[in-house]
Amino acid sequence: MNGECGRAGCRRKFLGGLFVLPAIASLIVPRVGVKAQDREELEPIVQPARQDPAHYIERAVALADLSLRRGDGTGYGAVVVKGGLIVGEGRNRTIATNDPTAHSEVDAIRDACRRLGVQTLQGCEMYCSARPCQMCDTACYWARLDRVHFKSAGTNIVSFEPRYARC
Repeated sequence: MNGECGRAGCRRKFLGGLFVLPAIASLIVPRVGVKAQDREELEPIVQPARQDPAHYIERAVALADLSLRRGDGTGYGAVVVKGGLIVGEGRNRTIATNDPTAHSEVDAIRDACRRLGVQTLQGCEMYCSARPCQMCDTACYWARLDRVHFKSAGTNIVSFEPRYARC
């Protein structure tokens, strides 16, 4: 619902559920109501045969191997899962993009947010090929992921709630 505030002398506009000043409204309007066909085309995600943590970890490890084979970055991979389906994938691309923040976990968060059309990933979990670094752990916290799982030495899968890593 868009429109004026309605109070006498008020210059605020109501856009997409928020009251904003007219100067800010011009910046927000292009983003409100973006249709699915206007979003960039995304490759479909191949879902694992079974919906269990071991298969999600296998997919994360496969993404890590792909990153190494292509020379995009070091061997790390991650997937974001919601309701048993993989909704985002990421692999380390620090070398390919010349971006020190292009870690697999951050890439997976960006992919999931883009595919779901949301800013936060509440109700989602991340599966990683290795323990996330402090930057990625903090990114998981700010993305509001419910849990993070990673493969430790051997076949064990370790889980934890993301936390804000302060210096």
